[in-house]
Amino acid sequence: MKTASKALILVLCIITVITSLVSCSVPVTINRSDDTTKKAEIADANEPAETTPEPEFKPEPKPAYKWVLEPMPIEGDIQPVCENMPMFLYPTDFSFLKSNGVQSIIGYDGIIKCKLPVYEYCDYTYCSLCQCITNHMYRVSEPDYTVTEIGGGHGGSGRSPYIYDRDTEGLISPGVDLAPATNINRAIVEISEKYELSESEKGGWYDTDYAYKNVGGYAIWINGEIVQQGFDEYMPYSCGIVALRSTNGKWGYYDAEGNEILPCEYDASEHSTDANPKRYPYPASEGILTLNKNGKWAYADSKGNMLTDFEFDEARPVYQGKAWVKTAEGWGVIELDYDYREDSALTTADLSALCGYVV
Repeated sequence: MKTASKALILVLCIITVITSLVSCSVPVTINRSDDTTKKAEIADANEPAETTPEPEFKPEPKPAYKWVLEPMPIEGDIQPVCENMPMFLYPTDFSFLKSNGVQSIIGYDGIIKCKLPVYEYCDYTYCSLCQCITNHMYRVSEPDYTVTEIGGGHGGSGRSPYIYDRDTEGLISPGVDLAPATNINRAIVEISEKYELSESEKGGWYDTDYAYKNVGGYAIWINGEIVQQGFDEYMPYSCGIVALRSTNGKWGYYDAEGNEILPCEYDASEHSTDANPKRYPYPASEGILTLNKNGKWAYADSKGNMLTDFEFDEARPVYQGKAWVKTAEGWGVIELDYDYREDSALTTADLSALCGYVV
């Protein structure tokens, strides 16, 4: 029994030794690729899955205007209603259509309201004294557009800017007594110098022995100082904007503080109630500038930002956001997209001075 036990123990020892030798001599193979793959899978699980980026949303640009009356072949020229002179626009929902010598009233719907009798000496305007549309021979009654003959007219008033005495650097009222102007903070002025009247000149318009002559054109004068000068013509204040013509023949636009809104590089429009039409730009209407440049027309706001391109063959001032424009297809009406507010702290005297009138 002892011999068998010893033999069994010997056999077990031999088996143990052989097992140890085998474990030491046989290399252990590790599948590195599988391990890396597992690690990568774990990492991928912790990261957001890749997705195809959605295209960036870019809204369509908002159109600057929309057509409320598509262009149609209207023969003739459409002009706004002016108040006494082409310097002021009379806000009304119709315009004048002049075709083949006949003048009519046309609405923004394109419908002719009435035809006006011809009076060759004066065009129709809005007269602030008569308080109606008239040419001082006939008058138009609103809102039915009936025409009646009135058989006579009256004189009108003109504009006269304040006089800037270049020698004294003071401001002079253009009245008959040429007295120093007071309580005026800003004005369109005529840079002038004083001269003595001859005996034959005395007793005329001025009730003085002297007068002033323009020697330096027109300028913007604010609080005792000239802030802009070098202009040979001006348009009165409208919506806080003054139009002035440079000696290069082009018009620019300035605010009531004398800051340039748009430089002097724009053309005028030939519109006037005079027998000999003069070339002026349209006044600002509802804070919008109607611009003419090299035969093409566009609109800009009171800050000089362009509302449209120079894409129209003709364009007229804005009334309640609508305006007549002309394209190759004819005359139509657009409605501009803009936010208009006229904020002004100017006094009545300020506004009068900017208009070239004395209160």
